[in-house]
Amino acid sequence: MWKKEGSTRDGVVSIGELTLELLKENRKIQAGYIRANWEKITGELASRSRVWYIRDDVLHICVNSPAQLHYMNMRGEEYLERIRALFDDLGLEGAGVAVSKLKFVLQAQNESKDINF
Repeated sequence: MWKKEGSTRDGVVSIGELTLELLKENRKIQAGYIRANWEKITGELASRSRVWYIRDDVLHICVNSPAQLHYMNMRGEEYLERIRALFDDLGLEGAGVAVSKLKFVLQAQNESKDINF
């Protein structure tokens, strides 16, 4: 049983509270949350791109064509605002959210073979 000081239920922490704590602190979980909501963020372009990872506050995203790369770069700030809004809706308001910039990369430029569109 998880317990936390200052909790209202005799120190017992709910799964929701625990999940939010992990989401605040873990970049892999943040990337996974963004990946799960990628269609909400990018709309129909989600099928032509994939969230890859977060490193040094930069979310790396693979795309499948140069045209897609250009288009998504142009809309990067809009996507970043939508990502921030996702975390704000959870009540995190940017606290601990590791994404401050997006970097779009052509699939052919990376070595990972497990990225499927």
